[in-house]
Amino acid sequence: GVKNAEDNILKSNKEINNSIYILGQLIHNKNYISYLKDLGIKIEEDYHNIPEKDYLVIRTHGIAKNIENILRKKYHLIDLTCYKVKELQLKIKEYSDQDYFVVITGKRKHPEVLGLKSYAQKHYVISHIEDIEGFYKTLKQIKHESKKIIVLSQTTSNIHLFNDTFQKIKNDLRNDYQVEKLNSICPITSLREEAALEIQKEVDISFVIGDKLSSNATKLYEALIKIDQNTYFIEDLI
Repeated sequence: GVKNAEDNILKSNKEINNSIYILGQLIHNKNYISYLKDLGIKIEEDYHNIPEKDYLVIRTHGIAKNIENILRKKYHLIDLTCYKVKELQLKIKEYSDQDYFVVITGKRKHPEVLGLKSYAQKHYVISHIEDIEGFYKTLKQIKHESKKIIVLSQTTSNIHLFNDTFQKIKNDLRNDYQVEKLNSICPITSLREEAALEIQKEVDISFVIGDKLSSNATKLYEALIKIDQNTYFIEDLI
């Protein structure tokens, strides 16, 4: 998804004789954002600051459904939402239309999660296993007559958080609710983590090169340092 977004935005920047704005960071990497700015591609966090009818990029994380509807009326939209994220957005809507309560594991304020939950009528975000108690309180406060819950995940979230969340909710509510799961974690990130853990067995020191704002890079670092403390996070050569 990220590679496709980069190819498209660089191609558009060459072909479009007008300003191109990205709504938020294309990827969570400060050095890469500086590179885009040097190419004349503008980064803007608030669409209200972008002139109408200009070209506006929806980044790979996707955005909230209501915001997307507004943007389509005001700008020439270049939708670079990762196809995995787009599929998940539509899947959440499908479950929600069947009156499932949608539980999302991931970072509560992450742009992808903010977009995902906009496709659900009833939702709760679990960032830590302790958050489940808050979910139970919410469940008691609302009327959810269908008694159906679907647990799914931010595409770049932690597989252990997803599995543990599903198992606990299923066990705790097994007498009252139908609890299902949808593993929506991108397999590429999982395969990369597995490969890194195998390589780590053969080396003395491991380095994760990335930005601490990146869910993928942070998750990989946490997986490696959990096994071997001789693991370091490198954001810049300076």
